[in-house]
Amino acid sequence: MKVTVRALIINEGKILLVQHHGSDFWSLPGGKVEAGETLKACLIREMKEELSAEAQVGALKFVNEFKYDRKADPTVEFFFEITNPKDFEILIIGTHTKKELAQIAWRPITKKMNLKPAFLEKALHGKTTTIFHTSSK
Repeated sequence: MKVTVRALIINEGKILLVQHHGSDFWSLPGGKVEAGETLKACLIREMKEELSAEAQVGALKFVNEFKYDRKADPTVEFFFEITNPKDFEILIIGTHTKKELAQIAWRPITKKMNLKPAFLEKALHGKTTTIFHTSSK
């Protein structure tokens, strides 16, 4: 099983999103938990690497379990609130980020955001209070 963490960074009606090379959808920034690493330590490291900012990790908001395809091992994603969104207003892209990500942008929270996993769009509009989700990619 693969474990990943995602950052929910919201400021003044906008959310910080990333788009990977070759992808046609947006997702939350984050990455894979390394051996021996806690979830929060991983998220702090990933935000430093990807966005050159020190994240203050707040509450766990969602957990999502999925498989990319039938043959893949399951992945569990943990979504945490970031409590210092203003520190991410000026985007400074980390060096390895250019290899992974095509775009990083503050996007308005709207009904049609082309965001994955799909439950996030409902969650951002307060239409789900469930913490655990299962989805397909």
